[in-house]
Amino acid sequence: MVGWAQQSHKKPKKPRGQRSVAHKPVGELKSDLARVREQKKKLKQQLRTVRRQASVVLSDIHRVDDHLSSLEDQLSDTGDRLNQSRREQRDTGIELVETTQKLDATREQVRERLKHMYMQGDASLVSALLGVKSVGDIAQRESIFSRIAQKDRQVFDNYRSLKSRVEDHKRRIDG
Repeated sequence: MVGWAQQSHKKPKKPRGQRSVAHKPVGELKSDLARVREQKKKLKQQLRTVRRQASVVLSDIHRVDDHLSSLEDQLSDTGDRLNQSRREQRDTGIELVETTQKLDATREQVRERLKHMYMQGDASLVSALLGVKSVGDIAQRESIFSRIAQKDRQVFDNYRSLKSRVEDHKRRIDG
């Protein structure tokens, strides 16, 4: 068994076919030196080329990162707008249901009023005027008819407004 100390004193083996530098002629050493310098020059050139390529790749990476960040921002904005649109659509749907219910109730009022007006016709005006005993009665009855006409106008206007709102809500939901 050979100890560690004995192994460390051994000379490293030279690869076959190579002589030590001390045994080579000067011309061969100069030739080797020129070859090594040429290899060094080529390696430096390759290193510069690789560094330029690395710089271009890093520039491309930064450009792609910036573009990716921009796309992520756009995606976030689009998601926010989508959520806002969904909320608006939900709210519009709720408003449509409420407005449709109001429209149905108002439509029934309009039907009843039109039915009453058709059935009574001008006869109610004539009967109201025939039963008048004084100018005060005429003024009072005229005031009552005016309030009835004003209320009828409000009911009809409310009906038109609600109908228009229902149509608008439907367009917004469908659009």
